[in-house]
Amino acid sequence: MKTGMHFLQACMLGAVVLVSACGKDDVEQASRIERHVARGTLYLEQGKFRPAQAEFWSVVNPEGGLAPAHCEANYGYTLAIGAELVGSLLNAGDWDGDNNGNRIGTDSFSLLSAVDDERFTDELDGYLQSFLEPALVGQIDPMAAALEKVVAGGCSFRVPGGVPVETAGLTGVRVGTLFGVPEARLGLSAMRVLQGALRWITAIDLRLDFKLTLEIVREVMAREDGYLVIRALAEAIDASPMFLDYHPERGERLTTVAGYLTSGLADLRAGLDQLFYGHTGPERADAVLGYVDANESGSIDRGDGFYLGIVGAEPALEVMGLQFDEYPISLVDDTGVVGSLLFTILNDGFLERIDALLGRVSDNIEGKGDLFNIGEVNNLIGLSLVPELVAVDLSRLFPTRMNDAVPLRRFLPAWGTYDPPGGAGDYFGDGYVTFLIELERGAAAGIADFAQEVSTNDIETYCYLCGPGERFNPDLYGEASVLFTPAAEVASHTAPVTGIPDDCSEPDGGLPGSYAWWQDPTFNGLLYVNLGALAADDVCPADAATGSTAAWATGKPVPRDRAVPGNQYSVNRLLNLLGVSFAIDPDDLF
Repeated sequence: MKTGMHFLQACMLGAVVLVSACGKDDVEQASRIERHVARGTLYLEQGKFRPAQAEFWSVVNPEGGLAPAHCEANYGYTLAIGAELVGSLLNAGDWDGDNNGNRIGTDSFSLLSAVDDERFTDELDGYLQSFLEPALVGQIDPMAAALEKVVAGGCSFRVPGGVPVETAGLTGVRVGTLFGVPEARLGLSAMRVLQGALRWITAIDLRLDFKLTLEIVREVMAREDGYLVIRALAEAIDASPMFLDYHPERGERLTTVAGYLTSGLADLRAGLDQLFYGHTGPERADAVLGYVDANESGSIDRGDGFYLGIVGAEPALEVMGLQFDEYPISLVDDTGVVGSLLFTILNDGFLERIDALLGRVSDNIEGKGDLFNIGEVNNLIGLSLVPELVAVDLSRLFPTRMNDAVPLRRFLPAWGTYDPPGGAGDYFGDGYVTFLIELERGAAAGIADFAQEVSTNDIETYCYLCGPGERFNPDLYGEASVLFTPAAEVASHTAPVTGIPDDCSEPDGGLPGSYAWWQDPTFNGLLYVNLGALAADDVCPADAATGSTAAWATGKPVPRDRAVPGNQYSVNRLLNLLGVSFAIDPDDLF
């Protein structure tokens, strides 16, 4: 009996020692975490973002960190990466862009000199991947993962002196001091959208023969004709058959893009809700994006506070003519002018409309419901600022199955080899590849004019063939034409050139009208055009004759069975209505 008692006492003593040891380890670990977070926060204040990342990483590293799910450490880690990234973007003009010391972002930067740099003359795909992949894997993805943990933990993070952001025009700009749950959710939204955007870009094969492109540009630049440059670039695209297709190794990323974008929109909706309804106490006056429900009404109304967490700037920050000398910035001034404007636009109804619009875009990306009418944007403020000429099905641009994906090179105008008898206009040997694009200068031109141009070898005039009347005369581009031989790839999936009716537009001394024969004017089912929404003064007889009009309800989604897919006439008409032109002044580019 006594032996059993001694054994029980020994077990109890061992348990006490073990618990004490574990408790001591917990206290020591908590102390280590606190020291790392404190040092990381201090480094953030000092603008030492790499050391700050290292301190926070010691805590949140999924493989061996002290506490990978630690909310505040994850918040600090995100801020350290984000501050470095923002600083790099704001000061992008400070690194050398070519071998001559010219800097990208400055007036001295010249494309023609920069492409001489070996970084540019390699394949474009490799050059872009060299900085897009590190940005995605090394910065954007880790920030998103950390922000997920912050949102799950629901914590705030305070940087007492603010986080410095240095730009060329301003010094001493500090952002802070409180980074709360709404900021984390909105930040996660931005990261999700960036994750989707970068995956979409990197899924695309960008292996373009840049040396050939440069040769073409230089060859035709002697003509000082930016429009001819655009047409001639088809030579480089035809010589790079993988360009703007989906990359054989990275193409599958395309199927994940829709998920990232819709997640980002969901986080944006949740972040706005938290900002204006979930976290509105007086402490939010110190927040980066601060809203304080001063009268605790649960609604946005006059007397509430709006704040921007700029805690310092030299010289004084000026936005839209308003100079701010006191920080943090209150957007409700003593005179009530800014406040009146804010409360006129920003109210509960406005946020409800934003939420509904974001939901519509998200559904459209997923292919749910009716088409998204661009005019739905007008519902936000009740003004018809956006013409209701276009509806889209974004699921066709961000498919979730590769079987539904269409290479982006199919979104380009058609191209073919121009090789008239006698080699007229030939600047690369026996004919050259060109996009099927015409401009309108206002002077009538027909087959007889074209024949004269061919006989005099004056191909430049041909570039501006069309005047009032039909575009893309099938006698010049059709199957029987001896002047154009469609590229095999293009010919396999584009309809024969049949002409585009007169669209009633005439140049008025500005940019000439532009007309392209598109491989697929629906852009894989993405685009729907309704010329029936035009004002009476803009109506052209061909609008209805080409089946390009429909009765869409103003500001409402477009039922799929009432939508009119884009066609050669309506897409070109739309581009000219919007003032889009393929005419470019070479001096503006080079």
